[in-house]
Amino acid sequence: MGCGAFDSIKGMPGSDFYVERQLTPMKSKKITQILLSAVCVLALAACGANPAPSGPSAPAASGPAGGGAGSPASGANIPASGGAGAPEGSDVEVRGNVVELSDGFCVLSPIETDANDDQVAYGAAPGYEDPEKNITVHYQEGCVVQIAEFNVATGEKNLVDASVSDIQQYDTLIVCGEWAGERDLNAAAIYIARYQ
Repeated sequence: MGCGAFDSIKGMPGSDFYVERQLTPMKSKKITQILLSAVCVLALAACGANPAPSGPSAPAASGPAGGGAGSPASGANIPASGGAGAPEGSDVEVRGNVVELSDGFCVLSPIETDANDDQVAYGAAPGYEDPEKNITVHYQEGCVVQIAEFNVATGEKNLVDASVSDIQQYDTLIVCGEWAGERDLNAAAIYIARYQ
């Protein structure tokens, strides 16, 4: 055999000239570092991942926004929409924060109830309201306006007669009424929620 053939045989496994490559401590250390780094990166990536809530976030009452059974209004002798004691002509209950006031109407940013837990409600922060979700509430003649006072410490609830002029920007309102359009509500009763 010539020189070239000998060289090709000595590197083949099973030949007498096969030289087994050894794993040196330096190579072992590098491989360990690479594997450890990969595990750390994957662990950190998994810790930062938050699963998206399953299912759509839907309001609990009819209309674009509503409150659930555990909402403050449910225990304050505020009539449920369409139920016994509800103002005549009210078929919906909407909750929201006042973002705009005007003569004859106000604009609410709706407060929505979590679809999975009616004890959890959320609304847009001031200045971050979505104009496409806002609801225009028109005050009707004979509209009942009351302040619903909630004492957080004692759990006491109280209704006090009020007027439309008592409504302030960023107040939380509970409005019973009837839809006049997709985002227009004719109010039969307005409750101004105040927490103490």
